[in-house]
Amino acid sequence: MKVAEQLLQNNQAYYCYATKEELDEMRERQLAAGLKPRYDGRWRDSKQTPPAGIKPVIRFKKPIGSHVALMIKSKGALLLPIVS
Repeated sequence: MKVAEQLLQNNQAYYCYATKEELDEMRERQLAAGLKPRYDGRWRDSKQTPPAGIKPVIRFKKPIGSHVALMIKSKGALLLPIVS
């Protein structure tokens, strides 16, 4: 957990409190609009008080417009844009 804490302290990650239901709704709206589903970044720079009873996940905070490179065994290298 030390690495996650360090990323949070260095503003390289953030807590996301979106529920499964919110993420499902987000995905459905995007698919209905003909878009690729992706997280909309609603908690990225949020100043809201975290909701009670929601266990957050930690998301990487990369600069918007940058890319994340992933190496997936079955697909090879993937380059994903950071859009929000």
